[in-house]
Amino acid sequence: AALGRKLTEDFSGWRVGIVTTDVSLIRPMGIKFPPPGPPVAHGGLKVRLWQAQL
Repeated sequence: AALGRKLTEDFSGWRVGIVTTDVSLIRPMGIKFPPPGPPVAHGGLKVRLWQAQL
């Protein structure tokens, strides 16, 4: 939640991208992310890129 607040307060109008394997880290940010792209293999993990306009 703190990262989401910081991004929306200090970077309004910017685009943000978050790379993670865990969707539970995205939801608490309070930012409306559209569905992510397909998973991509990275170092043995399947990661997704979540992008949003702040």
